[in-house]
Amino acid sequence: MMKFFLKLRTVTVGFALLAILSTGCRNNPWLARRKASLVEKERAADEQIAAQDREFQRRANELDDNNRDLHKRLAQSQREVQLMNDDVKLLRQRLGETADLLVQSRTEHSQSDQRLKALQASTTRRGGAMITANNSLRGDLPEIRVPGVIVRQDGDVVRLELPSDQLFLTQSATLHQGAFQLLDPVVDAVRRSYPRQRIGVEGHTDSQSAASVVGTSPHQLTIAQAAAIFELLMTRYQLSPRQLFVLGHGANHPRVSNATAAGQAKNRRIELVVYPESIDDF
Repeated sequence: MMKFFLKLRTVTVGFALLAILSTGCRNNPWLARRKASLVEKERAADEQIAAQDREFQRRANELDDNNRDLHKRLAQSQREVQLMNDDVKLLRQRLGETADLLVQSRTEHSQSDQRLKALQASTTRRGGAMITANNSLRGDLPEIRVPGVIVRQDGDVVRLELPSDQLFLTQSATLHQGAFQLLDPVVDAVRRSYPRQRIGVEGHTDSQSAASVVGTSPHQLTIAQAAAIFELLMTRYQLSPRQLFVLGHGANHPRVSNATAAGQAKNRRIELVVYPESIDDF
């Protein structure tokens, strides 16, 4: 019986201790602070994860914007390449036409020389007198004046200088709107005074032109500009293609020094060169 009471007392004391410990744990300030610290750390970790998510989203949006910008630039570059290819194709076509005209001009000139030699030989056989060609424009053709345009005698030819800056957009063979204000009176005077003369359309530029245009040399630029004027003379002004030929001299024949901007501007020009030969002679 005594043992039973002792065991009962031991169990009762154990339950009491457990109750005290349980109550002490709930009211323990250290455990409360520990729990609050854990909650705070968990909240800080959640905020850090949320901030990282926002940063990742911002970077993703920025990458999307950059990707769209790159696609836009790529499309623009492709359009520019296509335009450049079209210009090169047109330039090659004009160069081919120019080459054909040069061959035709040389052939006609050779035939003229042969006819002249035959005439000289025939005249020599008949009477011993020699006939020589009169290539002086001063005696045969009238001088012309066009306001704002330099007209000068150069040996047996007459040169009319047209500033390229008044005809074309910068470093291109594209005519701007004011070109016809210069061309109309010039071509009208040439058509009245030299209706049957051979006329060369010669392009010139300065030493700096075409340097910044990819794939374009000064000769290509001046040939393209001269070809553009050549086409206008045939289409807008109805001059005979037999009367015209095209040359592109690049920067090989400057009128003045290229050391100054004014000199460079003067060297950028299209010259209409009137020759003594008439198309009736061929």
